[in-house]
Amino acid sequence: MNSTRTSMTAIVLSILWAVLAVPTAGQVPSSLAERLSKRDLFTRMGSLMEQGNLAGAEIFLRENVQALGEELQEILDDVDRGFDELGRQKARNDILQQGFREFEVDLAKSERVFQLYSDLTGQRNHLVRFQAKRLRIKGAELTNHADFLWDSLEYEQALQEYAEAIRVLQEAIPLARSVQDNKLLESCLNNIGYAAIYSGDHADGLSKFSEALEVAEERGDPIHQGQYLLNLGTFYLYVGQPEDSLRYSLRAVEVIQQIGRRTWEANALLNLGSTYLVMNQNEQAQSYLQKALQKSQEANDRRSHGRALYNLALITARSEEWEEAADLMAQALEWYQDHEEVYARAERTVLRYHGLSFLSRTHRRLNNREKAGQYTRALTDLSAQEPSKLAAYLADPHLNFYKWQDFRDRKNRETGRF
Repeated sequence: MNSTRTSMTAIVLSILWAVLAVPTAGQVPSSLAERLSKRDLFTRMGSLMEQGNLAGAEIFLRENVQALGEELQEILDDVDRGFDELGRQKARNDILQQGFREFEVDLAKSERVFQLYSDLTGQRNHLVRFQAKRLRIKGAELTNHADFLWDSLEYEQALQEYAEAIRVLQEAIPLARSVQDNKLLESCLNNIGYAAIYSGDHADGLSKFSEALEVAEERGDPIHQGQYLLNLGTFYLYVGQPEDSLRYSLRAVEVIQQIGRRTWEANALLNLGSTYLVMNQNEQAQSYLQKALQKSQEANDRRSHGRALYNLALITARSEEWEEAADLMAQALEWYQDHEEVYARAERTVLRYHGLSFLSRTHRRLNNREKAGQYTRALTDLSAQEPSKLAAYLADPHLNFYKWQDFRDRKNRETGRF
């Protein structure tokens, strides 16, 4: 059993972040403020309220009830579009957190207008939807920062922020249900699932992903169905249930191909290749990993490209094609080094550690003592650079599901609170 778990560590490593936005260099635009400035009635009413002229704001609202209501609906759509843009950014954590803060400032100003509209008209739909969306965005901010803290080895604080993200998102769910905003509902369920799994509660996390999928299926929304199927395929493999991963990943590929999301397709194919690798179905694994590599190139998806190379090295070694396996692993390590900005530090470090060990062993099999020695020395240097960090990364349960109990036991001894 231990050997199976060890091999899966390396395999799951390559797909764990398949659907996550790993920070990279870049700028995050604060597009919500720009959009809000184009809403004339909303802007004028907000200006009156900022000036303290509440009576004037009330008069203005009563004179423009219908038109302002229409603008508030447009603003709700603006919030969604702005949040989607923010979520697509791959900025460094500090830049991304700045984007979230600017977004929150704009939301705080906006809520006063929504609140006054609700108080004077008795129509609460717009306000409730706005409040639910605001909570959803706050949950995403907390989760993003928790990911950063975790990768910085600040585990206790990260777990606290995951827990706070779950609490905030759970507050949004009854609000979304009350206004029948099922798209928002499934988004909250999906985000809770992510935070729960990375907090160590995989059963609740997978359950939330399944609930989100059910809602998306009821809405007939193929885009979100594809996203949640991809999540389920990824995380079922992470928790060591390859049969379930296979079931969801096959469905994910079918749906995602229909909607034309090439990056998602690359990751779904990568899930399939990794799953077949775990199940020792080598021919299928090789086929899907090759497809994943090709699709990652077409989609310019640098993350899945490196992971596909890594797993292709593993499957090639099973056929004892040692020279090709070594070449693929060397390509994988070079790729990770050249594109390190798209990978979390833990993934980069652990993959390099396992990859150097793989290359050292493989070149010994090829009787190439020079290269074997070269990679052995590189592995020794890596191990000596920051040994405590390396040990933490190798024991990281985000990279290896089977490390969770050891992680809890160790943290309980250290703090008495886990």
